[in-house]
Amino acid sequence: MRNLSGNLISRITLLLASTGFLFAGNDGAQKEWSYQTDDVIVASSAIGWDRTVYTGADDHFVHAVTPEGSLKWAFPAGDLVRASPAVGADGTVYAASWDFFVYAIDNEGIPIWLFETDGMITSSPAIDREGNIYFGCNDHFLYALNSEGFLRWVFPTGDWIESSPAVDADGNVYFGSWDGYFHAVSRDGDLLWDYDTGDVVFSSPAIDEDGSLYFGAGNDLYAMDKEGEVLWVFETEGLVDSSPAIGPDGTVYVGSADGHLYSLDPSADSDESRMRWSFATDGAIYSSPAVSEGGIIYFGSNDNRVYAVDEDGGLVWKYETGDGVESSPVIGDDGAVYLGSFDGHLYRFDGDSPSALSAWPQFAVDAARAGSVPESYALWLTRHGLSEDGDGDPLADPAGDGIANLLKYAFGLAPDVPASAPYPALSETTEEGLVYEFPLDRRKRDLLYRPRESVDLTEWNELPYEVTESPDAVTVGRILLLVGQADRRFLRIDVLPANKTTNSP
Repeated sequence: MRNLSGNLISRITLLLASTGFLFAGNDGAQKEWSYQTDDVIVASSAIGWDRTVYTGADDHFVHAVTPEGSLKWAFPAGDLVRASPAVGADGTVYAASWDFFVYAIDNEGIPIWLFETDGMITSSPAIDREGNIYFGCNDHFLYALNSEGFLRWVFPTGDWIESSPAVDADGNVYFGSWDGYFHAVSRDGDLLWDYDTGDVVFSSPAIDEDGSLYFGAGNDLYAMDKEGEVLWVFETEGLVDSSPAIGPDGTVYVGSADGHLYSLDPSADSDESRMRWSFATDGAIYSSPAVSEGGIIYFGSNDNRVYAVDEDGGLVWKYETGDGVESSPVIGDDGAVYLGSFDGHLYRFDGDSPSALSAWPQFAVDAARAGSVPESYALWLTRHGLSEDGDGDPLADPAGDGIANLLKYAFGLAPDVPASAPYPALSETTEEGLVYEFPLDRRKRDLLYRPRESVDLTEWNELPYEVTESPDAVTVGRILLLVGQADRRFLRIDVLPANKTTNSP
């Protein structure tokens, strides 16, 4: 690991880019813009907390692009960038390259540290809840680093690792290798189990709510339990390089080099009834599907097209790019869909809704590409020894301090430890008004935050807030109360489960 200081900041290079804006048509697709790099894009994009889009390209750069399609900055690596970037909770961007290095870059494009391996890196980094980083390498090792770039451990395999690791709720790491094995490794780097598929494992695993694992090997999609027992195997007519996605009802979606996107029922009684439908394209599918809250599945194909199909397998729209599409789509919290093409462009499409609130709705689970089972209310209860009944109810108050469980989960407090209600807290006074802040953990995808104000404690109006970072790198929501609107006003924060659109009584 090397710590990078100001003498290397000059390596950051701004590139010229061409951007196009909203195009309707091309069989119904709404392309909002495209951003042009100087070479092929194979890597999938990640989205930061401020909606900056990060993508790697074969032009040896990591590109940071604004939501409007303008270049924010570009960071030079020493070779192709085909691994997808990942964004940490503090906004740090982790990117890997064929130059043998993993880079940590801040959200302004300034390098923080780099770590050197002994091989090319195509495996995308995964980030656990403690900020540790995991990735595979063509030197046959899986690496675990801490957030400061220091090596924690390495795990040896028998061949290249291009599969991107996935981390479960217990911190266990799952990945495949060219050695034909699918590996399960503990958070401390010890082998838990491995399974010989008999073929190369390119695909990255998806993890279901019960810990079940889905991944491709050779022409097959495997379903395994977390103990390494095979649940079922679905055979396609081509290589399954695509990583699976899981829909809200548990449906598993995966692409194959046979040109089909498959919709599979994991609870089916037989292999014959497993397939719900397949959607045919005119090229191999290596792109991993992404599922929206509205039930639309987005993916790319080597027939040069981007597709959107509904949950019944019907075509919603398709868009033809200038070359093959192996990049996997990413869905932002505003519903925008981004993915790259071999034609060198990053495309933004007007999607129907944010990503589905399922266990693993897209490659590496979320828009940040963390690759780790996200924090959830259920996991929080388990860590604190509570069940969902009784003291684990979201509105329960086991500490008797007047702060419900859901609020304590949102603000990082323990359920059984008495606390005051510190949020929203006054941060500063400006000429415009008073600025209040509250902690906002964007990894908790199961929550919605709704600031509201009132003059009479009867009628409450929702307030906008902006997401930013405090000096200690904690993501916060900032609310501005304008001066002069009323002599007296009240402010509160409603925290809701993300599948609810109205305030709970």
